[in-house]
Amino acid sequence: MLETFANVEVVHTEATRAEAETGCLDETDVDGPTTPPGLAESRAQRDAQRGMPGFGALAGRHLLYPSRRWNEDHDATIYLMEVGPDGRRLRQVKLTEDGMAYLSSPAQP
Repeated sequence: MLETFANVEVVHTEATRAEAETGCLDETDVDGPTTPPGLAESRAQRDAQRGMPGFGALAGRHLLYPSRRWNEDHDATIYLMEVGPDGRRLRQVKLTEDGMAYLSSPAQP
């Protein structure tokens, strides 16, 4: 699913498995003649990404520590991130131009 569609999340917890087994979830044939709204665009986006240099280079890594420079209102800011194997941000430190550091995580924005 992740290789075929952009911006999707595969949830595989006991709770979601139990919900799926009740038959309450809608099913779709993603390779069928008609694609549900939103999925066609998501597939096209992933197809376009697949041709980009570096696509999939970070797949299968346990933890990643990328950094990103960002200019907000002419203030240089550096973001140091910890990203889990599912692509979610686990922690982030925002380093501002004046030397301040701000920690955030999904539980603490």
